[in-house]
Amino acid sequence: ASAGLAGWETGPFLVLFLHALAGVVVTYLLARASGLAPPLATLGATAVAASPLHLMFSVHGMSDVPAMVWCALALLGAMRGGRCAAVGAGFALGLAVLIRPTNLLLGLPLLLAFGRDWRRLLLCGAGGLPAAIFLGWYNVQAYG
Repeated sequence: ASAGLAGWETGPFLVLFLHALAGVVVTYLLARASGLAPPLATLGATAVAASPLHLMFSVHGMSDVPAMVWCALALLGAMRGGRCAAVGAGFALGLAVLIRPTNLLLGLPLLLAFGRDWRRLLLCGAGGLPAAIFLGWYNVQAYG
């Protein structure tokens, strides 16, 4: 999609750059949702922004930074509360699994974050359903 908007020369780098920025912002938001004071949340976001690994994986076309962003968004949605946040958490988990299938292991922390709220847990599953259907379709097409 980004190549269609900005061309193949710029589009992929735009996606990497936006994920790098989102990684810093989502780290701050996740720290605040976890109860950290603004100065400590800013320190955590600054540590991510200055991390050599974050910088390197943001420059090179690696899946580490996008995977981190979507996993953090899934946790943030689970911690926020509300029905829309639960659907968003499921959608973010679905995208994280599409980026890296091992991100499915994030399901256990999401279960813990939702607690006994079965409605929000079902909404999370509904949010991730489109990604699961796409992954199933893709696997059938690619591997029979």
